[in-house]
Amino acid sequence: MRSISVIQHTQRAELHNEVHARPPEALSGALSIAHVVMLADATQRARSRAHLANLLHDHHLPTPDEKTTHLRVDIGSLRLRWEVHTEFVTWTFTVHEPRGGVEGRVPASAIHAVPQDWLSELPGQCLCSLDLWVLPKRGSLGDFHVFAGATTGMLGADDVDTVASTIEPGSAALVIMYENRWAAPFAAAVRRNGGFLIDNQRIPHEDVLDALDAAEAN
Repeated sequence: MRSISVIQHTQRAELHNEVHARPPEALSGALSIAHVVMLADATQRARSRAHLANLLHDHHLPTPDEKTTHLRVDIGSLRLRWEVHTEFVTWTFTVHEPRGGVEGRVPASAIHAVPQDWLSELPGQCLCSLDLWVLPKRGSLGDFHVFAGATTGMLGADDVDTVASTIEPGSAALVIMYENRWAAPFAAAVRRNGGFLIDNQRIPHEDVLDALDAAEAN
């Protein structure tokens, strides 16, 4: 590609490197997250690095050098993400919620896990302070573990063979037994999203009741 001969902004390279130097971090489980953004000049940005070093030193952890502009570190149960930008500094604090621990209550802010005296002395002026929570969705796929090993006998090996003989290699299929009252909307949703129905068969309700009675008896 031919380069364009234009005047470059003095901070262009710095901004480019800033955007690409901090890859995203995958999140998992139930989390409480507190995010704080501090407006900071050059002196305050340098002070924020020293302020971070003080916290890490108190917990016997390695401290950042003067060239470090971002850091992720675990301090006990608290995870800290610190980033220096051209005009501000961000502090992100994350803690894991107890397994199922947010049920029936308002989740606590992760900011309470941060030493409060140290927090009150963050260099700069606060532009933004917000709380986020990553919570498991009720009725999510993770809840289906309770059905592991359960069977009614309504779908058998012949049903699986019918599907397998129809689809192309490398494709995936899902065999679902559903109530007739929402069959049409379900089929329409499948087609709208690029899927197609291989076959459909009606199961007499007497057969369903007999199968459920037999499963309950076992």
